Amino acid sequence: YQQMQMYNQMQMYGQNSQFDQNFTFPQQCMFPGNQGADPMMYQKNPMAMRSEQNLKEILDYLRNEEKIIQERFDSVEEGEKRILVQDDDKALLTDYFFHVVKQLRFCRFSESDRKTRGGKRDNIKVGFGGLKCVHCSDTQNSRKFFWSNVDRLANSFAEIPGHVLKCRRCPANTKQALMDLKARHSDQMSKLPRGSQKVFF
Repeated sequence: YQQMQMYNQMQMYGQNSQFDQNFTFPQQCMFPGNQGADPMMYQKNPMAMRSEQNLKEILDYLRNEEKIIQERFDSVEEGEKRILVQDDDKALLTDYFFHVVKQLRFCRFSESDRKTRGGKRDNIKVGFGGLKCVHCSDTQNSRKFFWSNVDRLANSFAEIPGHVLKCRRCPANTKQALMDLKARHSDQMSKLPRGSQKVFF
């Protein structure tokens, strides 16, 4: 079972990734820097599977995909452009939240955004700022988020990863990478200064 988990992860990140070079399947369960390790230790401590090298793989993949998205949007969008998250913000956010925000783009409310599945956005003025999912932004039912103030954004932020991880247009590899970061989220949160996420917003 443990070997199959690692094999699935290799397949998820593609044949050209470092996973192919660092893992042997199905001969034995081997991990970077710890070849021939007893698989039982990883069952007792699942986080041990997320070595620093594996984490680097995940972050490198996401950074590359986010760069492609950035270039794609920059080539078709005109006018106002805003960077939602910068490298300096890593001191305030977990890797998970940082890269979830990277899946968003700034947008402006238009009359076509007024009708939603849950009803109508009657109290939002045209031109009001919001956020949109970069993956489904060019579809008819693109997901957009509009909050009246920062407190509402901070308290409702869970809606965003909730959408991204289910978005049909978001690549499976990206979803898996974010899920791997989510597994580290609670531990990283405990090491950040209290209230740092709200400072970011």
